[in-house]
Amino acid sequence: MSVFKKTTLHKRGLSFYLMIAIVVTVSVIMGIKGVWDYSNQRKWAEQEMLDKALIIMAQQEAIWEFMSRNQDLINYDGEGNFEYKYLNCSTAVMSIGTMVSRDTDYVIKSTNLETRSVLNTPDDFETDGVLYLKNNPGKDYWSLTDDGEESVFRYMASLYITKDCLSCHGMPKGEIDVSGFPKDGLVVGDFAGAISLKIPADSYVKNVNSNMLSNVVFIIALLLIFTLVVRIFMNKLVTNSLGKFEQAAMKVGRGEWDVDFAEIPAKGEVKRLVSCFQDMTDQLKSLYDDLESEVEKRTGQLKEANATLEYQQAQLLEMNARIQGISDYKSDVLAVMGHELRTPLASIIAFAEVALHNADDNDAEQKQHLQDILANAKRLLRLINNVLDLAKIEAGKEEVHWDIIDMHDLAASTENTMTSLAINKNIVLSTKVFPDVPLTQGDPEKLASVLNNLVGNAIKYTQPGGQVEITIFFEASENRIVIWVEDTGIGIPQEKTEQIFERFTQVDNSVSRRYGGTGLGLALARELVLMHEGTISVQSKVGEGSKFIVMLPVWEV
Repeated sequence: MSVFKKTTLHKRGLSFYLMIAIVVTVSVIMGIKGVWDYSNQRKWAEQEMLDKALIIMAQQEAIWEFMSRNQDLINYDGEGNFEYKYLNCSTAVMSIGTMVSRDTDYVIKSTNLETRSVLNTPDDFETDGVLYLKNNPGKDYWSLTDDGEESVFRYMASLYITKDCLSCHGMPKGEIDVSGFPKDGLVVGDFAGAISLKIPADSYVKNVNSNMLSNVVFIIALLLIFTLVVRIFMNKLVTNSLGKFEQAAMKVGRGEWDVDFAEIPAKGEVKRLVSCFQDMTDQLKSLYDDLESEVEKRTGQLKEANATLEYQQAQLLEMNARIQGISDYKSDVLAVMGHELRTPLASIIAFAEVALHNADDNDAEQKQHLQDILANAKRLLRLINNVLDLAKIEAGKEEVHWDIIDMHDLAASTENTMTSLAINKNIVLSTKVFPDVPLTQGDPEKLASVLNNLVGNAIKYTQPGGQVEITIFFEASENRIVIWVEDTGIGIPQEKTEQIFERFTQVDNSVSRRYGGTGLGLALARELVLMHEGTISVQSKVGEGSKFIVMLPVWEV
C-alpha cells in the first residue's frame, strides 16, 4: 500500500502538472489555430462561390441587357410591322435559368416583391434580399446557408429600369403593355427587382470539414508525442532532483540545520537553486540564534510607539473638543449680534422713513441727511445679513428650502427693490426676461439675495448716468437658466476676477474707501449659487464695465 501511495504521489508531482499545463496550452493554441483555419477555409470557399456567382450574374445581366436592347428587332418584321413574339428580357432569363437548372443543381431566376409570373415568386431569403437591395443601392446580397438537407450559396443582384424597359414597365401606370400586363409606372433608374442565384455548396463544406478533421488528428498525435518526450526529460533532469531536494528541505523545516545539499545530484537551474537554498539555510541558522533577543527588542519599541500614539490621539481629541467649543461660541455670538444689531437697525430704518416722509419739502438739506441715514442703515443691515448668512453656511446650518420659482417674478422683485437706489444715483436699471424661461425649483429668498447683491454691486460701482441691465434667458441644449447682470461701471482688472468671490476681498483699498463695502456680497452670492448646484463667473474690462454670469440647472417642477 505504501509503495502504491508513493508512486501515485510521484505521478502527481511537478512533471504531472507541467504536462497538464503543456497539454492545455498546446490544446488551446492549436484549437485557436484550428478555429482560425476553419474560418479562413470557409471564407475562401465563400469567396470562390462568390466569384463564380459574380461571373454567372454578369452573364445573366448581359443576356437581360441584350434582350432589352433588341426588343424592336424581335417584335418587328423586315417591313416594320409590329408582331409581339412573347419573348422579352424576363422570359429569356427565366428560360435560360430553367435550362441551367436542368443540367446542374444551380437555380437562376428574376424576382421581386410583386411578380408577373408565379415562377418568379420570391422565397423568404429572396424577400429579405429584395428589401435589402431596394434600401441599399449598389450593394449585393449573399449568404452561405442551409436549404433543407444541403448547404447552398445564395446570391442576389439588383435590377434597375433602363430606357429599353419603359415599354413594359414605364408610364402611364396601369396601361396594358404588349405582353398583356399593366405597366408599373416606373422611370429610368428605379429599382426593378433582382436576379437570384442558388449554388449547391455541399462539396465546399465537406472539403472544409475534411481538412479540419485531418488537422485535428494531426494535432492529437503531435500532442501525445510532445507530451511523452517532455515527461521523459522532466523525470530525468528535474523531478528526481527536486524529490531529493524536497526531503532535505523538510529536514530544515524540522529544525535540522546540518543538512548537506551538495549531495543532491542536479543540473542547470536546479543546481543553482540547491546552492542558493544551502546559503539561505546557513543564514537562517545564524539568524535563529539571535531571533529571540531581536523579537524582545522590537516588542519594546512597539509598546513605546503605541504609548506615543495613544498620547497623540488624546491630544487630538482634546483639540477637536476645543475647536468645536470655539465654533459653537462663534455661532452663539453671531446669533446674538444678529438679534441685537438688526433690531435697532430696523427701528432706525423705520424712523428714518417716517421722518423722510414728514420732512419739509423746502428743506432740501434735511431731506438729504435723512436719505443718507436711511441708505446707510439699509446698507449696514445688508452687511449684517451677509455676515450671518455666511456664518450659517460655514457652520452647515443653512439649507435650501425648495419651492417653485418664476424668474419673471424674481426679476420684478429685484427691480422693485433696487429702483430707488438706482434713481438716487441717476442710473438706468432695466430688466429683460425671455418668455421661454421655464419654471424651476430653488430657494426664492436665497436666489433673490444673489440677484440683489449682484445688482446692488453693479449700481454701487457705476457712475451717475450709467446703466445696469438684468437679462435672464434659457439654454435648452444645456437645460439651464442663465442670468446676466451687466453694468457700465469701473470694471475689474483681469487678474482680480477670481479673487473678488473670496470673503472680505475687493479690487483694492482705494475702491473700498471710495465706494464702501466689506467684500462679502459676492462671496455670499457664490455660496448660495453653489447650494443650487450652479456656477457664477464674471467678465470685465477696466473702465468699460462688468458682466456677472449665473448659470442654474433647471429642476423639474
